[in-house]
Amino acid sequence: GIFSDEIYGNHGPMSYCRHGIHTEHEPWTDEKRALLLVKLRQMNDRTETPIIFADTLTSSN
Repeated sequence: GIFSDEIYGNHGPMSYCRHGIHTEHEPWTDEKRALLLVKLRQMNDRTETPIIFADTLTSSN
């Protein structure tokens, strides 16, 4: 499925999305649904990068 939000658009299978501390978004999925892994409290103010998106199927990072 596709994971989407109103600010950053659509993210396909195996995408990595990281929303930093104090960021807000309203996510949804398409009609096929999507399985999401949500990891809370993984960042702190010193090491935070506000927002990251990566397609892990094609990205070398």
